[in-house]
Amino acid sequence: MKAVYSVTELTMHIKNLLEENFRRVWVEGEINNFKHHSSGHMYFSLQDEKSSIRAVIYRSTTQKIGFLPKNGMKVIALGNIGVYPPRGEYQLIVGHIEPEGLGAKQLAFDQLKQELEKKGYFEHKKPIPPFPKKIIVVTSPTGAAVRDIVNIISRRARGIELYIYPVQVQGETAKHEIIQALNIINTGFIDVDVVILSRGGGSWEDLWTFNERGVAEAIHNCRYPLISAIGHEIDFTIADFVADLRAPTPSAAAELVVKNRFELLEKINLIRNSIKNNALRMFEMRKREYDLTWGEKNILRFISSLQDRMRKIDDLTEKIIREINIVYERKGEQFKGLKEKLSALNPASILKRGYSITYNEAGQVIKTAKDVSLKSTLKTQLQDGIVKSRVEKISPQ
Repeated sequence: MKAVYSVTELTMHIKNLLEENFRRVWVEGEINNFKHHSSGHMYFSLQDEKSSIRAVIYRSTTQKIGFLPKNGMKVIALGNIGVYPPRGEYQLIVGHIEPEGLGAKQLAFDQLKQELEKKGYFEHKKPIPPFPKKIIVVTSPTGAAVRDIVNIISRRARGIELYIYPVQVQGETAKHEIIQALNIINTGFIDVDVVILSRGGGSWEDLWTFNERGVAEAIHNCRYPLISAIGHEIDFTIADFVADLRAPTPSAAAELVVKNRFELLEKINLIRNSIKNNALRMFEMRKREYDLTWGEKNILRFISSLQDRMRKIDDLTEKIIREINIVYERKGEQFKGLKEKLSALNPASILKRGYSITYNEAGQVIKTAKDVSLKSTLKTQLQDGIVKSRVEKISPQ
């Protein structure tokens, strides 16, 4: 007797054979008929010169592949064979996919960089203030990068408020923590002058957090000037292109954001000497031009008088500042006195001293007995409540 299968029996037999024998299979081919469904799943075919196989990447996997497949792209896919009994079709359920000859992350990097460049994310850089007073550093609180930044800023400049916003800079949670940090900073809870986004060196994989779309968008939306200081000088990330300024290293970021006080003093001395030399040359030139008979002592005396006037200007400036502070203090005392007087005139204060206020039915304050009529209803405001009463008798004083 010959064996006869029902369609379902045969289909299920084929399903079991295929799914059990092709659990993890690598398939090389070219993408065709690609469709990214609104559900998040990706449907396409893998084909070569002679054959084609349907393939699907479910939404849970699409979030991990890091790049967007396209028609004509040659790829290598890892998956298992699945059979769909209602149509008797089989397909490759892809769990991992990468471009042939080019790493998936490199392709994702290039695709995102081109997209953000077209959107203008790399333009309109905010200027870094030359003398910031408040700086916030978004980085790992335990890495070498934060130590370098703190040491350099504290050594090069005084009086700067430095805040550290601790985040993970590597791993699954890193991008979410960085995005959240920049979003919170963007609310203005600390009115800073500069933001530094930093981490030390590492491999391409270690730095990948700073190539994530969400991180790039958070940097682009930051209201404050932002310096990226990620990895070493040879490392470039998407964050570097979006930031207002790229520093090759965390240490370089600290040096860029604050000026060395000794360098500033040296520049000031150079400017002062230049002014003095120019003044001497000007006097010498005028002396020769008009054949003045001034002696050297007169010239030096005149220069000395100019320096005296500059000192007087400085003294006058300090005096004006002191006078302004005195005025502010005086106005503050006046304001305090007026506030106390206003408090004394406050009806609530009067009620606390045992007085009351009586209103008629229209809500008008009763000032004399003439304002009251018999059988009318009155409301009396006391310190701790309102008393309603009815007029039975009106007696003259």
